[in-house]
Amino acid sequence: MFVQEGNPEQAFIPTAVMYLLFSLPLFFFLKDTPAKKTEKEHFLTGYKEIYRTFKDMRNYKNTFTFMLSYFFLNDAIATTIAIMAIYATAVVGFTSGQFIILYLGSTIFAIIGSFIFGYITKKTGAKVGVMLVSIILITALTIAALATEQWMFWIAGALIGVALGSMWVTSRTLIIDLTPYEKRGQFFGLFAFSGKVSSIIGPAVYGTITLNLREYGELASRIALSSLIVMAVIGMILLIKVKQPVAET
Repeated sequence: MFVQEGNPEQAFIPTAVMYLLFSLPLFFFLKDTPAKKTEKEHFLTGYKEIYRTFKDMRNYKNTFTFMLSYFFLNDAIATTIAIMAIYATAVVGFTSGQFIILYLGSTIFAIIGSFIFGYITKKTGAKVGVMLVSIILITALTIAALATEQWMFWIAGALIGVALGSMWVTSRTLIIDLTPYEKRGQFFGLFAFSGKVSSIIGPAVYGTITLNLREYGELASRIALSSLIVMAVIGMILLIKVKQPVAET
């Protein structure tokens, strides 16, 4: 209604208006809690804390191994989401309108996947859940890398959505299972930090591959996407080495 075909830039203004409208209840009805006065710290303090936590984590080999596994798996997922629009339109031939529908469909599958894998994680354990998500992710990336028809990418998009939503559920459950109670705050901070770092490295690798192989046309993008399969496989191999803690009874 507000955005014409081939003019995606027109979406910014209605998006901003909707963002403002949905924020109004927050502005008028939510009261701020007075902040406690705390001693100001140097901006490097946070990075020093991350470094200390990282050193401490090496004493917890099981948790450290999963962190490395998650780094590669999240790298593959985050990069896929980042380049999905470009790949779908430039390589598979989607129009901008078709991709919007694909993205909405992937989001719905992400929601469904999170509920399903919440149940699976509860029944089988978080490690099994993450392993199944890894398999789904690798399958989705393989289909996407080989996709020559749009229907193949529709399937890949749905599976990527499932992997995205499910990874949020299963990985956080597993890090709770693997982390000592008194160190959960620190390790969750490092867990989140590793996710941010991996989401930067992945697109950089993808972009470097497509740039260096640009003379090969769309094949460059397919090879770059295949590099994400390698990352996901590395993550899954590391995950195999993680020992699922025995549940307390």
